[in-house]
Amino acid sequence: MLLVPVQTETTLWRLKFFVREALERQAKAAPDKADENAKRKREICNALAKTNSKRIKKQPQ
Repeated sequence: MLLVPVQTETTLWRLKFFVREALERQAKAAPDKADENAKRKREICNALAKTNSKRIKKQPQ
């Protein structure tokens, strides 16, 4: 627990910039995760579609 009124101006200033940098890093990392998830989903769908098309070709008619 941090008591803000008790802290010095310097400590509050440092805290402000620490939190800002942490939030910026988190915001930059978030799109990368979304891109990775979308890419992985697309790869899975492509693999399933390829497997399904091979299965259809192998079925006797």
